[in-house]
Amino acid sequence: MKRLLPFLCMMVFIACSPEEINVKNPDVSEEQKTASVIINNIPEGYEGDSVYVFTLDNDGEFYSATTASGTEDAIVKTSVPEGNASFTIIAYFPSVSDWSSEDAFDRGYYSTLRGATNRTGRYITQTWSFASSYFNSSRSGMNNTLEVDLRVEGTLNIEGLGDFEKGDIIYLEAEVDNNTLSSIASVDFSIDGTLIESIDEEPYEINFNTIDLGAGEHELSVTVTNADGDVAMDGGNIVVVIAQNEAPYVNISGISNGATYTRQSVRTIRSNASDPEGDLDRVEFIINGTTVATVTEFPYEYVWDTYDNQVGLVTVEVAAYDVEGAKRSDFANVTLEAPENYAPRVTITSPSNGSTFTIGSTININASTSDDEGDAIGAVYFYFDGGFIGSDNTAPYAIENFDTSGYTAGEYEVFVRVYNETFSQSSYETITITLVN
Repeated sequence: MKRLLPFLCMMVFIACSPEEINVKNPDVSEEQKTASVIINNIPEGYEGDSVYVFTLDNDGEFYSATTASGTEDAIVKTSVPEGNASFTIIAYFPSVSDWSSEDAFDRGYYSTLRGATNRTGRYITQTWSFASSYFNSSRSGMNNTLEVDLRVEGTLNIEGLGDFEKGDIIYLEAEVDNNTLSSIASVDFSIDGTLIESIDEEPYEINFNTIDLGAGEHELSVTVTNADGDVAMDGGNIVVVIAQNEAPYVNISGISNGATYTRQSVRTIRSNASDPEGDLDRVEFIINGTTVATVTEFPYEYVWDTYDNQVGLVTVEVAAYDVEGAKRSDFANVTLEAPENYAPRVTITSPSNGSTFTIGSTININASTSDDEGDAIGAVYFYFDGGFIGSDNTAPYAIENFDTSGYTAGEYEVFVRVYNETFSQSSYETITITLVN
């Protein structure tokens, strides 16, 4: 026969007898966090019996107790301790008759999760251990079904990152562990409680510009929600400082963050970068981490042929530097999608870009073509200094012995355009050569 203990004399989980239970049973309000425990893999013979779900705070004190009918896949809501410290969840099928939550733990099946942190998520009982009391059980057998870790600059130790300067770009990534049967509905990144960006598909990552943050400590957080409304959160604090030498101002125009473009379209990326001290050194255009152009004079722009990048997510960054090395960036995350049919492509194989020729010499202009679907080429048109100089509709495509007599010294553009067989699609390439006396 089981032993009964008076409820009022049971003070704490650790300080009293190791088998005593003193449950606080807080009043549940709208603000009270409640976790869900899914009862799975019920031990044989216990289907339909009462199951008891307890939560313990980080000090080992019993916080709440809930009783429910132990049916497979039953969802038991249980109050969890407030704060950020981890807590413990115990699911218990007593094998003795007339057991209640005011009694000491006794013989039965236990499924436990220690070190839980998600106060609004779901937990699932996977395995049960039979023991004479909870203290003799394996204290394992339950998993958190939805978790998220916020990584900043690739590390989980946010507080150890050091300070960020105003205008720095911070890389944020949510590492989601979803063991539910429900898909992820959204992953929300926030700063000081204000939403930065919401993502509904992988990869769950963004770049965040600190330009609008004041000096001091700021809280970064990420919240993941599945289609059933389960929520998991993580976060930490960063410190933003204002450098004595203020970094340049920079922005992106010509493309929009979150936009989708066809892969083969040409976009002119611009920036009206400037420096508060008037000491702007250069503007770099960076695509997927690779610098594709460096511009030292206004206008600060780069003509981006999107065919140079693969279909999918592309990060475009514009970084401005002053003469003292201070940097500030702006960025846009865009998506490239494949067209219904790719246009043919053309490459000027000679002369090379930047070549120099003497006035009066002759130049051979050669081009190669390709088509992603293998469609036939219609013709290749050649231009010099904006004027049409000939075409070729048979490979190898070329203009031979172009005479440069009559031109003055300076830089000139060589422009070549290719058309498909129906002349409905085309693309081009331009190089620059120099003529000297």
